[in-house]
Formats: sequence, structure tokens, C-alpha cells
Amino acid sequence: RTERSSQDLKLSELKERGKATRDAAIEAIQESFSTLGNGVKTLLSDEKRCIALCAVCTAGALGIFAARHATRIAANYVQARLARPALVRETSRGYGIATTGLLPNALANLVSRVEFMTDIAVLSPHTRGGESGTRDAFATALLQGTAFEPNLEAQLLRVAASAANTRHHRAPFRHALLHGPPGTGKTMYAKRLAACAGMDYAIASGGDVAPLGRD
Repeated sequence: RTERSSQDLKLSELKERGKATRDAAIEAIQESFSTLGNGVKTLLSDEKRCIALCAVCTAGALGIFAARHATRIAANYVQARLARPALVRETSRGYGIATTGLLPNALANLVSRVEFMTDIAVLSPHTRGGESGTRDAFATALLQGTAFEPNLEAQLLRVAASAANTRHHRAPFRHALLHGPPGTGKTMYAKRLAACAGMDYAIASGGDVAPLGRD
């Protein structure tokens, strides 16, 4: 009997504590809603405060909208500049035209520009020379570092001389198509041919066109 009465006493104490906690929570909620209601009534009764609140809400909504669109535009720009390859990998017209804007690509194109100007300085004095020594110097400067067959070298020399004469006489240029295994010097010859013709060059790869998609 003593144990049962002790349990009943504990249960009654727990019930009283739970009721007190529940009453305190309800009172706090009622007080919060009462305070909120009074604040809303005070705000609605003041026209200036209503206008200020509407202005703040409008400005906040516009700020969120602008931030979302700015983030989307920035993400698209970064994707276009970094994730997609540049259509023109290298050009003699300036390192900023063909690159994605990253420093290594810019430096690489700057080096190519310097090399192209060096080719012009080396090849230009020999493009119109008719003496054997001048022709030999022109051939050496044009084909240095390449790995062409001797009969093909003679044809390429004639093409370069023809391009130089075309530039001198201001005649329309002819097209040329170079094909062969990699590492023979086709691109190097094309750069120097552009220097002989007094033209700029641009290097593009067909594999860079497909990732651009509809753009």
C-alpha cells in the first residue's frame, strides 16, 4: 500500500508539472500572437510605415531576382569561357583574340606573335632575291625545322615565292591545302607562308567545332 500510494503521488506530481508546462507554453504562444497582432495593427494604422514596408519588400524581391539572373549569366559566361574550347586556338593578330582569357593561353599566343614577327623579319629580305645565295637563305629560313621530302620542298619553295610575288604585285592569292602525317612541319610552314605573303594566320581545329554546339 505504501508503494502504491508513493507511485500515485509521483504520477500526480508529473501531471501537475505537465499541466504547468502546457499552460506556460500556451500563455507564451498567446502572448506572441497578441504582440504580433498589435504590431500589425500599429503598422497598418501608420501609412508611412506601410509604404516603407512595401518599398523594402519590393527592393528585396528585386534584389533576389537580379542576383539570381546575374548568377546565371555569370555561370553561363564562365562555362562559355572555360568549359568550351576557343574556335581559334592561335593567331598572329594578337594573343587576346584566340584565347579563352586564361593567362597560359594568352602567353602562348604572345610567344607565337613574337615568333611570327621574327619570321617576317627573317623571310622578308629574301622573298624577292634572285641570287643563289639569297634563294638558299630563303629556303633555309622557310623550311628550317620541317621534315619534308626533297621534291616536296622544291614545290613548297615555289609556293612561298609565288605568294611573295603575289603580295608584291597586289594580285589575288591562291588557296593551298597541306595534308600528311603529324609532326612534319605543316603548321610551321603555313605560318611562314603567311609571313611571306604579308598576311596573318589563324590556327583552328575541327575537333573544337563540335563542342560549341549550336553556338
